[in-house]
Amino acid sequence: MNVTPSPPTLVDSQKKKTVQTEHKINKEPAPPPIMVDNIKSYENLYGELINQISEENFQVKFTNDTMAKINCSNSENYRKAKNVL
Repeated sequence: MNVTPSPPTLVDSQKKKTVQTEHKINKEPAPPPIMVDNIKSYENLYGELINQISEENFQVKFTNDTMAKINCSNSENYRKAKNVL
């Protein structure tokens, strides 16, 4: 099943022909994850991230007891998270 949207089309009313329009979406690539090791206080780290970045714009996942992976939604939030660290 093809779920990709088809490109927009225009109908030339004088010639009754369908004309394809060019439609390009510039999508920003996702920034790489930030790996943080030797976390002593998760609450402090999380609080600082929330102060700089809204809670909806990043995710924190633990890979083990002391290492976490932070994924940011875009490059601006990535830079803010790096500055917190």
